[in-house]
Amino acid sequence: MRGFLRSRQALRLDGWQRIEIAAAAVLAIYIAFLLVADAHGIWMLGTDGLPVPHDFNAFWSAGTVAMQGDAASAYDWTVLRAALERHYPRIFDDQYPFFYPPAYLLVVAPLGALSYGWAAAVWIAATLFAYAGAAYAIWPKRVALAVALTAPAAFLTIWVGQNGMLSAALLGGGLALIDRRPLVAGVLIGLLAYKPQFGILIPFVLVAGARWKTIASAALTVAAVAVLAGLVFGWSTYAAFFAGSTANGGQILGAGGIGWFKVQSVYGAARTLGLGGVAAWTLHGAVALAGAAATIALWRSDARFALKAAALPAAALLASPYIGIYDFPIATVAALFLLRDAHAHPLRPAEKATLALAVVLPAAYPLLAIPLGPLVCLALGLTIAQRLRTGTARDARLAAA
Repeated sequence: MRGFLRSRQALRLDGWQRIEIAAAAVLAIYIAFLLVADAHGIWMLGTDGLPVPHDFNAFWSAGTVAMQGDAASAYDWTVLRAALERHYPRIFDDQYPFFYPPAYLLVVAPLGALSYGWAAAVWIAATLFAYAGAAYAIWPKRVALAVALTAPAAFLTIWVGQNGMLSAALLGGGLALIDRRPLVAGVLIGLLAYKPQFGILIPFVLVAGARWKTIASAALTVAAVAVLAGLVFGWSTYAAFFAGSTANGGQILGAGGIGWFKVQSVYGAARTLGLGGVAAWTLHGAVALAGAAATIALWRSDARFALKAAALPAAALLASPYIGIYDFPIATVAALFLLRDAHAHPLRPAEKATLALAVVLPAAYPLLAIPLGPLVCLALGLTIAQRLRTGTARDARLAAA
């Protein structure tokens, strides 16, 4: 009888193994779905071999224009549309403008040398590999890869061919290396400047944490890449970028040109609920400042680094007025740091609930026409706050003993 009980106990799975098994099942569903979608011509290429309207259209067409020596025209949608239809004669009713800094052209230009299908395959494979590598750097366990690869935000990013996994790889890799390789961490964080909206908060947090080597490395990286882009593509691309960003920003954040529910920020949520521009900006600013203040205070404290590292991605998402659901692999970076912390300091039931909500909530995006981003950030913030409170209470008990 004792032998039977011991054998049953040996077969019992722990929580991490259950996550791995569940993730394997989810990953199989993702792969099957993408294979079926590809066979029916509703993913990257249609059954006729022509591109399906997706966000990746902007990256490939901008790369094509840049490779032809007219990089400044990448910021003109009419030129991008013409480039698409010149190679693939299909009318694109939706607009997929390109409004990233010229440095990002260094990334997408090589894609323009490939056919659309191969470019999409290379892009998805490369960014997925970088994202998985950052997840393993954060926590070198199979369960980290399992969570990262099956997070709904990653699947949604792959579906539209967006760059959220690249952003997560740069920020997650930078935070994972910031103690051991501060200069390399600065390079990775500096490369994230291709998404300027994330630069609102990150420098202040690094200063609060006195990460001077990383700050210097990041600043030099931003400057070097900016100069390189100007030398390669011409300085006129900067004028075109600023003009295009102003026009597209006004259309998206001023007029809600893509639909308010797609803007996954507090601002987008406020506009979805019917608030006017001034009220929405005021609310967004107040929430962003509160999140920034809490994160800066946390980085100045002696809290565990994993909690600090989890707070920064969440606060960076909260601070940006313009983010899409495809940006939320960055939230998975926060979740991975919390899971790493949980390996040494087990999660309480309430913490498990809020952390699970933060990871799985983006899955509801295709079903609900509301911005879910603020709720993801809130769930991450609650998890961090609970763990800080639990740790403080535990330290107080140990001191009293």
